Amino acid sequence: MELHMLMIVLIICLKNTNIDSLSELPKLTYDHLYTEGLKALETGKWFQCVGFLQKAIERRKLYKETVFNCKLKCREGSEFVNNPNLNTINDIYDLLKWKSFSKLVKEYQCTKSCQDHKLGYDQIENSEEIDTDFDSHEPYRNLQICYEEIKRYTDASCAAYTYYLRNPTDEETIDSINTYKEEFHVNEEDIKNLETKKYQEYRIKGREAFDQSSWTKVIEWIEIATEEYYKEEERCRVECEDHFNHQSAVNLIQAIAGHYISVLECQLKCQRKLSFIHTDYFPDFVGQNYHLLQTAYYKSGNDEQALECAVTYLVFNPNDEDTLNNRTYFMKKLGYNSENFKARQEAVEHQNRRTDMLQLLYYIRDKLNEIMEHGDNDEKLKNFDGSDKNHETKIQSELSSGTLKKHGNHVKVNEKNGFGEAVIENGRIIADGFLNKNQCQQLINFTNHVKKNTKLENSLRLISWAGDQGRNVMANLYNKTKLFVENSFIVCDDPERDDQYSEDCIPQEYGSCLTAEEIDDQELIHDKFVVSIFLSDEKEPGHFSFLDRRHKREMSVVSKCGRVVGFRLSDRHRSERSVTQRCSMVFIYSSNKQEDNPVKTYLRDLDKRRDKVIKSNTEDMREFYEKGVKISMGEKELQSKLRFAADGLLTEEQCQALIDINQEGAIDGDGFDYKKSPMTKSEIFDGLTLSRAAELTYSGILSKQALRLFLDASDYGKVLVEKYFNLTQPLYFDYTQLNCRTAVEGAQTGREDLSHPVHGDNCDIQKDGSCIRNPSGYVHRDFSSLLYLNGDFEGGEFFFAHKNWSAQVSIKPKCGMIVGFDSAEFHGVKAVTKGRRCTLAMWYTLDKRFEEQTRIQVTKILDKIPNEVDAHEHSQYMTTEKKGDIKEASVQKKLYDKHSKEFKQMVNDKNDKELPNPKELTTTQENKLRKDDEEDDGVTIEVVENDDIHEPETAYEKRQNLDTKQNSHTEL
Repeated sequence: MELHMLMIVLIICLKNTNIDSLSELPKLTYDHLYTEGLKALETGKWFQCVGFLQKAIERRKLYKETVFNCKLKCREGSEFVNNPNLNTINDIYDLLKWKSFSKLVKEYQCTKSCQDHKLGYDQIENSEEIDTDFDSHEPYRNLQICYEEIKRYTDASCAAYTYYLRNPTDEETIDSINTYKEEFHVNEEDIKNLETKKYQEYRIKGREAFDQSSWTKVIEWIEIATEEYYKEEERCRVECEDHFNHQSAVNLIQAIAGHYISVLECQLKCQRKLSFIHTDYFPDFVGQNYHLLQTAYYKSGNDEQALECAVTYLVFNPNDEDTLNNRTYFMKKLGYNSENFKARQEAVEHQNRRTDMLQLLYYIRDKLNEIMEHGDNDEKLKNFDGSDKNHETKIQSELSSGTLKKHGNHVKVNEKNGFGEAVIENGRIIADGFLNKNQCQQLINFTNHVKKNTKLENSLRLISWAGDQGRNVMANLYNKTKLFVENSFIVCDDPERDDQYSEDCIPQEYGSCLTAEEIDDQELIHDKFVVSIFLSDEKEPGHFSFLDRRHKREMSVVSKCGRVVGFRLSDRHRSERSVTQRCSMVFIYSSNKQEDNPVKTYLRDLDKRRDKVIKSNTEDMREFYEKGVKISMGEKELQSKLRFAADGLLTEEQCQALIDINQEGAIDGDGFDYKKSPMTKSEIFDGLTLSRAAELTYSGILSKQALRLFLDASDYGKVLVEKYFNLTQPLYFDYTQLNCRTAVEGAQTGREDLSHPVHGDNCDIQKDGSCIRNPSGYVHRDFSSLLYLNGDFEGGEFFFAHKNWSAQVSIKPKCGMIVGFDSAEFHGVKAVTKGRRCTLAMWYTLDKRFEEQTRIQVTKILDKIPNEVDAHEHSQYMTTEKKGDIKEASVQKKLYDKHSKEFKQMVNDKNDKELPNPKELTTTQENKLRKDDEEDDGVTIEVVENDDIHEPETAYEKRQNLDTKQNSHTEL
């Protein structure tokens, strides 16, 4: 009721007086004045709106100033309040035990009494929402509207500009300011920031004087600006003591600690909050003042003050080379040594205070988490001293006894984790030897082709292992009992992409692009850590750099395969684009418990699926053995889990039948642009594709059963490959070819060449032993197999190769033998020196998009061809040569029919247990298989690529045009 009557009196006064008489009215609090201003705005009472809002802004400034002065006054002479920070968790615990509570109560009573005396009230109740409006300069936007309505356009421009500086993305405000200037002739120089602080005003004047080389004025203005900055920074910190992020707390100690964490976070943000002039952000704002003063004093001939300012600037930027050189210059010139000069006390205190606050914030957060986990045990609290000594001792003990062994600044990491020498400095670790070149290349390949749903397991297991090792290192380095993988990235930066970084972009190692302000905001993030593992080599440094407070390069790290860089997420850094593609694998760890690592979850599920497949395959393999198929060579003999050889897949009659099919329709140089001797002049190569076999069958040259034998033999080999490798996804044929290599008589003397040089089926082999997966090649291939049809020739051994291309294991082909392997395995064929060597070659993919379209079409055609081909019906379309061939083909039909019927029954027995054949799938089955195929894509390893990956059009189109373009064989 009393407040209501007060408002009536105020409104009557406003109607009968001008705006300036508001100062004579009863002293309403700023929140009440602001509320009345909003009401006046809503009802269109523009003059009252201006009066209330202006007075609300003034009263709030008065309130803030009074509270600040009262708090400072009440702290004078108090041992506790002169050091208001709670230095350790024990200080918070003391409050719980009432050891220091009385000191805080006295300060509170003093401040309350002071505010009541100065203001007539001690505090504003329930003003959080209104304070939010003031902090975002909302009153100025409302003032702009009211000024505009009473045609005070210059005032409206100032109010709008003040609002814009706090809300620089508000385009409507910019449009309004432009309208005032263009339509109402408001001068640019008359538009002022109504909230400019003294330190900003003097910094602007000092900078203008610096640009004009007015060194005396620079010294005058920048000295005042620095003094005012420290005052404003103290004011900001004191105001933060009223800041409390209201969160639930189980007990009093958690509530107090939680409140103090909120205060510290707010205080640490003061530096960034005060680092703006207009909308421009200036990292290291106050440090730059000393840089300006250093130059101004030097230009004025005051070398002693120039030296003092140089040394003070080094407090903020200790590694600045120019200033270090200046310090050396002044010391020599003045004849000083390091004891003759000191940095300014206020700067040292400012930096020490900030460092202490950061350490304390990190420390309280960690210890509060321990208390929440283990309870507030007195014995544990006794060990909490809040110092870095305990922290460092624990790190050192773990380094010496666990993973890392420290030698000065160098550490040698246990060989189990794969590291070589490592360096630890300033909370950062740099180590070499984490990955070898093959592993780096594997992960780069994974990056380039993950979108094609190729085989991911090896890369994922390597990523999972690397993530675990990185976590162990960071946990030891930062004394963390538990760290969790928050995110994983593989980042490749393409130097040839057209887009450019924006002007305010600072590229991060994990692929993001942050502004300087956003990077400085991360300084308060203490519980997140980054491990970057470089995957590529660079000759020049500078592509990864740690930055100082000004975001200038402090230390550069050369990219090298297997090199690890570990640091806090809050550590400023920059990742630059290099002249060649630079790739890295990045992990972000957090001390906050995350859900299970998606990569590990995927691999666990995969292992479960594989266990089921293995159980099923054990029974299937037993049936293979019962039908005479025997694994003759495995991991032990062939020195790899990704290789095997088996005997007994075909009988001698079936082998001969397939050789006859090749002899009947093969084309010289098939797959090699019809070059008769594509690999060596000492041999002739010929091949028969499924598409040509189908043409010959339709024309009557081959029997229907001959074509069926071709299909069924290759299907039988695919089933064995799937079963042996316990694949959890179906294989699809990518390409099938029946080929023979024939030694040229008289051309074998002194041969040192190979029938087929060492190669990989899905990558381009390099001189250094690596194998690059070129997107224009056959990178979609995952497994290969070779089903041999004879052994009656000399030479021609198949061999697996070392990385230096030398033979590792050789295999002598024979009828019915199949060799299966991962397509990336290095292999070749030795020279065929006598006779003819024939093979049914097959390449498979896990990606259904690259399935051999010819096979699907041939299967459909096969069902339409009658069992007996009417030679007379086709004779009118045939040449004399082909008519002669029909007679020979008909003689062979019975033999083919006999072999194929027996063999087809074996394949059908296997197909009943194997994954559905593509040609028999219903729509529902196709969707299920497609869903199974896409499960790999659900793994949330984020591949950050700075250019789009385009599907290799040529490779995919070749699948659609196998009738006319068959050059896949160049990879075997």
